[in-house]
Amino acid sequence: MDDLALLSLFALAPVLTVGILLVGLRWPAKYAMPAGYAVVVAVAAGVWDVDWTVIAASSAQGLILAAGLLYIVIRGISANSGTPVCRCAKL
Repeated sequence: MDDLALLSLFALAPVLTVGILLVGLRWPAKYAMPAGYAVVVAVAAGVWDVDWTVIAASSAQGLILAAGLLYIVIRGISANSGTPVCRCAKL
């Protein structure tokens, strides 16, 4: 697949999937985002022949990054409100 337009559509597929599910079908994000992730994995493995170990490592890296961001957000919210949002914010 060397056609740039076709590859661009494949790259846009996860964004379109999430957009259609969130806005068009009014799905909650907890269901739409895993569907978008599944499309990302399918495109990476099927179209660009990315190795499964790279996909797994990238997924783990994303989870670690998301955990760090959630930690910052929870600490920021609990510092401004005076009461902790959850028990993990009492550090």
